[in-house]
Amino acid sequence: MIQHIERHKVLPEVLIVQPELFEDYRGYFLELYNRQEYSEAFSRFGYDIDFVQDDVSLSTKDVIRGIHGDKVTYKLVQCIRGSVLLGVVDARPESPNYLKHFTLVINEHNRLQVMIPARFGNSYRCLTDQCAFYYKQSSYYQGADQQFTLRLDDPKIGIDWGIELDRAIISKRDREANLVSQ
Repeated sequence: MIQHIERHKVLPEVLIVQPELFEDYRGYFLELYNRQEYSEAFSRFGYDIDFVQDDVSLSTKDVIRGIHGDKVTYKLVQCIRGSVLLGVVDARPESPNYLKHFTLVINEHNRLQVMIPARFGNSYRCLTDQCAFYYKQSSYYQGADQQFTLRLDDPKIGIDWGIELDRAIISKRDREANLVSQ
């Protein structure tokens, strides 16, 4: 069940979801997704999203993944183990918020979920020894050549990752991405 849902203040197209937690002496129960409930909740914000693929990426401390996105895929992301610094960027050139971003720590303790619309880029840095990043997608993965990649250190975006990027673990694709101005 959803306990609370709201628009993000910097990028109002992005939704922050707090699922309800049921906890007792044995531990806790957390429903990560309920199609009917989430569909109804997202429709109140003007979204009609049908998620078709679930993925999990496992990373170690100081791995940074992203900034990736595409023209059609909506994502619902959550850190289910460890802690990450999530970065979200508006990548729509016609938007008044073009290249604006926010970062947010999401982890297994705060259990926050973030709904990221199509044409927004997302990325994360693993802050703990290991982290498991779970995401639902509204379209099937078509390969990296169908996505855009924004450079992690692009000064026009200006995300503070809290680490020098030469000390981070970053894929070749992300290291070699073009700057927005190129």
